[in-house]
Parts: sequence; C-alpha cells; structure tokens
Amino acid sequence: TKTDTKYWSWRNILTYIHTFGEVHNVNFMLGQEMSHSHWENQVSNATGFLSNSVHDPSAGDVTNSTGTGTQSNSKLYSFFGRAFYSYDDRYLATFTLRRDGSSKFSPDNKKQWGWFPSAALAWKISNEGFMKSANQVVNNLKLRLGWGSTGNQNVPDWAYMAILSAKATPWGNGVLTGNTPNVDLKWETTDSYNVGLDLNFFHNRIELI
Repeated sequence: TKTDTKYWSWRNILTYIHTFGEVHNVNFMLGQEMSHSHWENQVSNATGFLSNSVHDPSAGDVTNSTGTGTQSNSKLYSFFGRAFYSYDDRYLATFTLRRDGSSKFSPDNKKQWGWFPSAALAWKISNEGFMKSANQVVNNLKLRLGWGSTGNQNVPDWAYMAILSAKATPWGNGVLTGNTPNVDLKWETTDSYNVGLDLNFFHNRIELI
C-alpha cells in the first residue's frame, strides 16, 4: 500500500490603517489565496512469495497479482476584502466580501464561483456623553447587529461529471459509470443574522455577552 498526500497554499494580504480628524478611523484589507490538495492511494496484492521478508509484489506469482488505485485533486481560489470604519469609537461598521472558486463544481463560471458578503454594525453606548456618570459601574455597553453569507463546497470531487469505475465480470474486467453526474452542482449558500449586547460591570469583573 502506498499513500501520497500533498497540500500547499499561497496567501497575500494588504492592509491599510489610518486615523484622521482624531475621531475617524479606517481599516482596509485586501487579500488573495489559493490552495491545492492532492491525495493518491495505490494497493498491490500478490501471493507465492518464497519468503515473508520479500515486500516487492513482482517477486510473487504475477499471474494472480492484483492492483487498485484511487486519487483525488481539488483546488480553491479566493479573493476577499474588508472595510472597517469607526467614528469616535462610538459608531462602528464592518463590511466584508469574498469571492471563492472551487474545482469541485462545473467549469461553468456561474457555478464554480460564489459571492459571500457580510456586514456588521455596532454602537458603543458606554462611550456616549450621557453614560459618563455610569462609567464607574458600567465599563462597556455595546449593541451589535450582523448579517453574513457563507459558502459550502463539501461535495465529492468530480461529482458534477460521469466517472468510470472498474468492474470484474466473467469475461474479464469491464467498466461502468461510477456515479450519477450532476452538472447543476454549485456553491451552497447559507445566510445568518445576529443581534448581540455586550455588557461589562465593576471594572470588567462581570461580563455578559
């Protein structure tokens, strides 16, 4: 039995942070990532060895030897970005966007690539002027709203196309279709929403999230 596994990834990220006017803070990020996974397995069987210490299948009875093998390859390409803005550390907004392309789907551009945006808003109520008198008790009070879209590519390799597999028959080895192709396979998209309240009391000794 021989198993060969390879994986590599390459990521590039560019970030820009700037504060201006003492109350405006921005943070921009752009990135690109690609990865490649390869898995290969080979199995050989033979009998008729002269010694148990021999591990080469060709040293046995080659007329009765068998061999099988499988392999899998997948690639993922991604582009992503994030924009963050804060005003006086009271009002915060974050927007992100991803574009992912997977080799597990049909080469049709509309199915192979997916867009996945998200947005979040926050209000630090504890930094407002009317909360100064309560700062000794309430150290942090923040209201959060969020929405996001995520993608799922967890499907078998080459499921969108017909694959042939070997099949033993009384007349020798043959081939048949190993799966039912689905050319309509594409990214699964899931949307999520959240509302949250962060609350810290008494010099952060008590924290509620």
